[in-house]
Amino acid sequence: MKRVIYSKAHLPSKAPSSDADRRDGHGPTRVVYNASSHMARARVGIINVTGYIGVDLARILLRHPLVDVVCVTGRSAAGSRLADEFPHLAAADMVIKPELDVPVDIAFSAMPHKASAEACAPLLTKGIRVIDVSADFRLKSRQEYESWYGVEHPRPDLLESAVYGLPELYREQIRHASL
Repeated sequence: MKRVIYSKAHLPSKAPSSDADRRDGHGPTRVVYNASSHMARARVGIINVTGYIGVDLARILLRHPLVDVVCVTGRSAAGSRLADEFPHLAAADMVIKPELDVPVDIAFSAMPHKASAEACAPLLTKGIRVIDVSADFRLKSRQEYESWYGVEHPRPDLLESAVYGLPELYREQIRHASL
């Protein structure tokens, strides 16, 4: 069983009671939390692991106690082993695929702007929750997007349903969002 130490502010909603609290003398109160017994692990796919954001996202998610990265994609390195392309991710025994080819609960899109919206749309249609780390859904207004990025938004129909992932401002909306 994997034991993880979280600060109270970052605990999942089904956190253990305060009986588990302890003061380590080096900062705020910590909670020792047995991740495997309180929450199911999310099956996650990363679209475009070969880009700068995608590889950093893989590094973070592969270490997360509540995440199983089950598939990674990348156009330029499809068919290669993830460890061959990125030796620092050698612990992840995965092949980079051209498309997500296994069921996932959440898909992270690290595609460039404009391409990401097109990659996200079919996943949303299948009921998969999508987290887009590109610029395609940061702005609610199609006109603002086009002004900033100099191209038409490829899926303006999805802009209204997207929630910008800044929990300090949009925590409740993020909790219920599919994009």
